[in-house]
Amino acid sequence: MLVPPEKNAFLNLLHSRQVFAYPTEAVYGLGGDPRAPEVFAEILRLKGARTPGQGMLLVAANWAQCADWVDGLDAALIAKLQALAADRATTFILPAAASVPVYLRDAASGRIAIRVSQHPLVRQLCTWADSPLISTSANPSAASPARSAAEVQHYFPALPVIAGETGGEARPSRLWDVANATALRD
Repeated sequence: MLVPPEKNAFLNLLHSRQVFAYPTEAVYGLGGDPRAPEVFAEILRLKGARTPGQGMLLVAANWAQCADWVDGLDAALIAKLQALAADRATTFILPAAASVPVYLRDAASGRIAIRVSQHPLVRQLCTWADSPLISTSANPSAASPARSAAEVQHYFPALPVIAGETGGEARPSRLWDVANATALRD
């Protein structure tokens, strides 16, 4: 079901704790309220082979939205992260705040993956939510990520899909481990 990118339609999905798909920088993502364990469980069901201990990426409209999710987030760290993400979408692996649900953390490290998106629709959705959103590629684990609403609907016919276009990036975001200053995916 294609959903217009309108505030009330989006907030109805979010507040009813539904999983939905939406366009990001390179592909469509599966998302929802990161505070809702049932959203996380449904995403795992849709993905198939993904395991709970892998954690789950969050996207945000700005670094202020990340303050409750990242431990030690201050002006100096934000400036460093912004510089690292200046040339392309970058997801950062950061220390999770104590209040972050365990299902969003990497089981081995306890850290969280988070990206401040430059995609206009992602930023708008996070602004309407007044929170980061879960974001993982919209595809079953063994399949290629969906790059269009039609591909999402092919994979998940009953899933609400927020209409829009991806940001046109050819590759998924860079994945940067802040603690080790290392690109895990470039």
